[in-house]
Amino acid sequence: MFTEVRKFLGRRLESGLEVTDYEPPERFGLRVVEGPVPFEVRHALLASNGGTTIEVSIEGDPGGFFKVAAPLVAMQAKRQLENDFGAMKTLLESRP
Repeated sequence: MFTEVRKFLGRRLESGLEVTDYEPPERFGLRVVEGPVPFEVRHALLASNGGTTIEVSIEGDPGGFFKVAAPLVAMQAKRQLENDFGAMKTLLESRP
């Protein structure tokens, strides 16, 4: 298990995650085992036009505040993933 800390919708969230799938360089998956929002996420890495495309699938069952705000949560999660992967792309492409 490892701990992820992130800011989401203005709130600091700390979650314990475990790896559920790891098949480099094709895929990996994670599941929240401790934290406020239980979810599982799978990443598939696909060759694409001389580069790599990442497909992400997330399943979860939000409770409390996150259940009430489900549409906002989904939209913000998508935006945050796009920003995170955009930053990763910039870092990877800037390496010699």
